[in-house]
Amino acid sequence: MVVPSSLAELARILRVANEVESINPRVAYLCRFYAFEEAYRLDPNPTRRGVHQFRTALLQRLDSDNDPTLLSRRSRSDAREMQSFYEHCYKKYIQALKNAAAEYDHECQTKTESTQEDFKMLPRELGAKSESSDSGGGESDTEAEKLQNEEQFYSFSPPPPCSPPIPYPVLSRGGEGSVFDSEVVPSSLIEIAPILRLANEVESSNPRVAYLCRFYAYEKAQRLDPTASGQGVHQFRTALLHNLERENEQTLTTRRGKSDGHETRSIYQQYYKKYIQDLQNAADQSVHESMAQLVKGYQTANVLYEVLKAMEVDHHEEKQYQKKSES
Repeated sequence: MVVPSSLAELARILRVANEVESINPRVAYLCRFYAFEEAYRLDPNPTRRGVHQFRTALLQRLDSDNDPTLLSRRSRSDAREMQSFYEHCYKKYIQALKNAAAEYDHECQTKTESTQEDFKMLPRELGAKSESSDSGGGESDTEAEKLQNEEQFYSFSPPPPCSPPIPYPVLSRGGEGSVFDSEVVPSSLIEIAPILRLANEVESSNPRVAYLCRFYAYEKAQRLDPTASGQGVHQFRTALLHNLERENEQTLTTRRGKSDGHETRSIYQQYYKKYIQDLQNAADQSVHESMAQLVKGYQTANVLYEVLKAMEVDHHEEKQYQKKSES
């Protein structure tokens, strides 16, 4: 199911619904129902691209899933079912991992947020591609200095689950000839959405880096779906390729560094100092507990808790309405 960028917040809820589908179909249904309600809150008038189709498809899925999942419910109400499953999830992912955190090796901390991973890989890949062109230009950095830079800017721990999210731009639709003119990323290529949002953010300050981000997104799209078999993938890649061909020459004239690798490394270091380093300096020792498994556990538990709280509010409002009706 393709999620419009204006409803990108729902992706995590739908991801959790897919994860718990085999364990508890009713909880998966309730997560999707909550996502449907949130879609109306985020975009009451479905004027943005893809929103109407998304909501219609989700509603049809809910209509078909309601009765079958209701039969599989173990508790006497949806709220109790969600409460029970949330407690199970918390104990399985959060509490158990916290108790065993001291026994985990540093290898469990190698995965970071997908946003940071994409930002780290981009300058490295571009740096490797431009190495041959830079080698003949009298590069002054020694191997030791390169290793020191690698350690400083690429070796950092993931943020703790309780820390605030790194400020991140929202993918917006640009005018003619501006940013990539698409608000919809196919679901099979959802991993490249953060890269395209990043390209939009740096567009005004550094058009060449924005182009390089989109070029990297195009390459990653080919790796994620080589045969373009996913829904909308072929059209998406074709549109992105046309956009890249149009922007290449004009952004090349704005490049400040002597190569694309240097240009990207420079803006990455600015981003790192502005966001990552400041957050690290403010973090306490609990950062070492944020292992990849624990992060995923928090994300899942947070979504379930969010759905649970929304259901409790609805239940309370329904009781209040019943009392008023009886009086």
